[in-house]
Amino acid sequence: MISGMALACGALAPVSYLAAPFDWRAAVTPPPAPGSTAAAADRAAYLAAAPDSPGWRAAQTQLRLLTPEMNAQFSCAAGRRLSPETTPRTLAMLVKLTAETELSEAAKTQFKRDRPFVGEAKPVTCDPRVGGATPSFSYPSGHAMYGALAGRALAAAVPERAAALLALGAGIGTNRVACRVHYPSDIAAGQRLGDAVYDAVAATPGFKADLAAARAEIAAAPQATGCPAA
Repeated sequence: MISGMALACGALAPVSYLAAPFDWRAAVTPPPAPGSTAAAADRAAYLAAAPDSPGWRAAQTQLRLLTPEMNAQFSCAAGRRLSPETTPRTLAMLVKLTAETELSEAAKTQFKRDRPFVGEAKPVTCDPRVGGATPSFSYPSGHAMYGALAGRALAAAVPERAAALLALGAGIGTNRVACRVHYPSDIAAGQRLGDAVYDAVAATPGFKADLAAARAEIAAAPQATGCPAA
């Protein structure tokens, strides 16, 4: 459910950093087979996910990722205020990374793994956009892929805050399990795909230029405010 995210936030449609097509099949193996131990563990995790848990509430703030609310979360992790006024090139880099998540959509179409709640009369999830009239698939998670991309990019821009930024990026994925729209293996696959694509993106001249600009912007940005106590 990543497609159109940048446009929904008033940004230009993102363009990939990668000049050549990326073969996602090298990073994403098929999902657990029905009846396997891994599939049973996935199902148990879904059934254990409770509405209004801390992860559920966090996921509700991350349904759309290119928003002022999400910028505030990245700001607190980075220790600097990330905004269109203070860090425009940094936010443009994050917008551009959303183009890469189309690879997760291609993989979902290939595997066609149902969302965990499919078959339930009244699914309970924290994301009202998932499970409507238009079907969507579960494996791999686009949110997890984007979290890996954004977390690693910002960690490279602010290495002294890498642990917090990587944790936030990972949480964007794992919170989708608490939201009851993904299995844990969906998240793991999305994170693997994000890591593989980031390694390719990081070698491109366009990303290198944007990362250098982001480092300078963030270093000059004011301290983040309104953050939860550590």
